[in-house]
Amino acid sequence: MGKLLGGSTSHNGMAYFRGFKADYDTWESLGAKGWSYDDVFPYFLKSENNMSPDLARNSVCAKL
Repeated sequence: MGKLLGGSTSHNGMAYFRGFKADYDTWESLGAKGWSYDDVFPYFLKSENNMSPDLARNSVCAKL
């Protein structure tokens, strides 16, 4: 049970998961070129370690 304003949905909205490697590799094998886990992994790292001052200055979180 979510014990916060908005309930469990509020909590779930803050969770971050990369997804399963096999899913990405399957998508590529079905024709989605460039969507293998090895292809998207650098983008996960880039978004997880974003230190852009422009993004921080313009983000909603920076205004809270």
